[in-house]
Amino acid sequence: MGEKRAEGQRRAHKRELVRCAARRGVVFGFPVDGSEQRRKCEAVSQGKVVEPSFAKGDWSIRWRDD
Repeated sequence: MGEKRAEGQRRAHKRELVRCAARRGVVFGFPVDGSEQRRKCEAVSQGKVVEPSFAKGDWSIRWRDD
């Protein structure tokens, strides 16, 4: 049972790391093509744009149309 629990905790930790990186990407943008330019994106939850700190449950990111 301990091994199964540890595996679940590892998966949850990895998932949280991905979400944390996505939140940083929404706030600061992602570097594009190795240049200093950063492309912004937005957090989407249930088809609506939300603040990344309020994004709970299943949410995704998409490129922002500037």
